[in-house]
Amino acid sequence: MDYDMKVIHHTSKMELLPIISLKQQSWPYSYDNQIAWIEKNTTERDRLVLLYKENSLIGYMCLNEVTCIKDRTSILCNGVGSI
Repeated sequence: MDYDMKVIHHTSKMELLPIISLKQQSWPYSYDNQIAWIEKNTTERDRLVLLYKENSLIGYMCLNEVTCIKDRTSILCNGVGSI
């Protein structure tokens, strides 16, 4: 069994279709609801890491840029969301 990984910046709704299909296996929200959530909670700077097994998408992780505060200092960090 071979696994492949691909990192993308989502730029179109068509690129998100396989991710939404995967998410709908765990969360029964409509396509429009998923798109609305993605548009509200992600930016074009976020990176989507896709995991494929035998050319089928089996996993997804979103690396989001977030600002954290430590000792009253802002630090740019990565947040992680996954399936």
